Amino acid sequence: MTTPQYESAPTPTILVVDDDERIQRVLVARLKDAGFATQTANDGEAALVTCRDKTTRPDLVILDVMMPGKDGFQVCHEIKESRETRSIPVLLLTALDGDDERARGAQAGADDFLTKPFNAQDLLERVRTLLGIRRLEQLAEHMATVEQIVDPNRPAARVGGATILLIEDEDAQRQLYQTWLADEGHLVREASSLAQAHELLAHNDYDLVLSDVMLPDGDGRDFVKQIRVRPELADVPIIILTALSQTDQKLAGFNAGADDYLVKPFDMAEFKARVEVQLRRRATMARLTERLRATAWRAVTDSLTGMYGRSFFDAHLKQQLALARRYQRPLSILMIDIDHFKKVNDALGHLAGDEIIRKVGDRLRKRLRLSDVLCRYGGEEFAVILPEITLSGAKYTAEELRELVCCEPFVVMGQPVNITISVGVASARGGSSEALVQAADRALYRAKALGRNRAEVGSLDPWNAADSDVDTE
Repeated sequence: MTTPQYESAPTPTILVVDDDERIQRVLVARLKDAGFATQTANDGEAALVTCRDKTTRPDLVILDVMMPGKDGFQVCHEIKESRETRSIPVLLLTALDGDDERARGAQAGADDFLTKPFNAQDLLERVRTLLGIRRLEQLAEHMATVEQIVDPNRPAARVGGATILLIEDEDAQRQLYQTWLADEGHLVREASSLAQAHELLAHNDYDLVLSDVMLPDGDGRDFVKQIRVRPELADVPIIILTALSQTDQKLAGFNAGADDYLVKPFDMAEFKARVEVQLRRRATMARLTERLRATAWRAVTDSLTGMYGRSFFDAHLKQQLALARRYQRPLSILMIDIDHFKKVNDALGHLAGDEIIRKVGDRLRKRLRLSDVLCRYGGEEFAVILPEITLSGAKYTAEELRELVCCEPFVVMGQPVNITISVGVASARGGSSEALVQAADRALYRAKALGRNRAEVGSLDPWNAADSDVDTE
């Protein structure tokens, strides 16, 4: 057998834009050491040419603010204004610490900021975060496109204001941060100690946690570790707020599980930018998770009837047989086929045939228990898994389902249509799912051979070739 070959994910390409060749070389070296591909540009016009060309378009731009010609703010604005390039993350580098400069960067659409001189670890953490968010957004966009094809009436996901837990023991700073967050439309719940934070976490869900390090009853990094071991909180973004600026202190925060690190004192623009980056990641993850769940559900359900499909039946039967074998409990299945379905299709058309399949499925559901699993096996055939039901009990259920279907006509396109079903029954306390399905199939063929509109019981004996000659319509 030939081993399948899989394409590895392409290496992200980062465009470094800086007129200072020394800084440019340092950035390129750091990025290459971290495994990234790089491109360079010495001014804004060259950067825009690279971004606009599909063949050279980077995955992320690191953009200096102070450059000859167009400055970094103008270049960032043009990247974010264009439909073709607006999704490229932009990380602004600046030697300016003032609020005005960061506010201009945020207004231009920058995704994050770094102030020169910067730490290499900070740079790589921000690059990885922005690239990770972009990959998630691309996957979410792809799945949204698929959803619109499958269900064009499905509304696009919307993200409102976030719920944020703010842990800060200094009253003035806590009030300032709360004001900044509230101005952006976020709901903020405040704690001045770790004990209060744990209490708030126990009763509310959060989109983001902001935590100081030095708190009166403990270290905020220990709090982060405690959050990360709780499954329901494992993917909540966490930003650490601290006056500790040493590299080893930052690494301790990241190692604890924090997603970002803000060193006090920081200005409003940087604070809001960091918060927005993490909330974008959180929102994208939420949309992606919802779409993955919807995709998984579609993968195991039948689009016509809304019931489980063949793939789910196969997987669930194996699981139920394993449980039956372990606890020595009976497990039965029914294979159900609509009689003379081809004649119905030929007489009334395929749309009427689809309606009959849906209505038969709805009628079958009415008799089954919550623990029973009804699936559309394929075409006009259904399958039922009956946990903890003996062969005699399954035969009784099959007869009830048969009578329920034939007891009164189905109204299809305004006219009554008489429908009957044939049922094959089989039971086991373990063994293989294939053998059990074959036993029920043989019983179904026998029911067809004996005149249809009946239920027959199958055995686990080997297949009788003569059974396969029976007309199953």
